[in-house]
Amino acid sequence: MEVAGKDLRIQHVEGPVGVQARIHSLGWEAEISLREGIERTYPWVLEQVRAVQSAE
Repeated sequence: MEVAGKDLRIQHVEGPVGVQARIHSLGWEAEISLREGIERTYPWVLEQVRAVQSAE
């Protein structure tokens, strides 16, 4: 939300952590933080959305 400059209400929903636990059990570790990944990816996503909007 911070990266996108949005203000949203967060609602936590209880549920299994299956995928994350499975990934870690296989020995995989992220090389960058989730925030850094979003900061790298968000500008590209925003560009794609704007391109579709301008083509409509």
